[in-house]
Amino acid sequence: PARSRPARSRPARSRPARTRPASHAARMGMPAAMFNVASMLETGEGLGQDKAEAYKYYVLSRDQGFAPFATKAIEEISANMTAEQIAEGEKRADNFIPDTF
Repeated sequence: PARSRPARSRPARSRPARTRPASHAARMGMPAAMFNVASMLETGEGLGQDKAEAYKYYVLSRDQGFAPFATKAIEEISANMTAEQIAEGEKRADNFIPDTF
């Protein structure tokens, strides 16, 4: 009788490896990626927690056409941020220059 071989499972990618494509797409200015990276930065899942950077990416995603979701996220995150953190996030958004590669 033939013996069946156990199926090989692919090793799970680490969180940083999974976040690299999203982070790169966000730095290139892609609105959905910006929103996803913002939510990771807000919670600290997959990336270090940075509310000012999360705010920046929410603002950028809103301004690039992801308005309904990003506007709600901005309202929610800003309720848990200091005025200084919000100002820093706005400054970062104003100074954002997308990667070109």
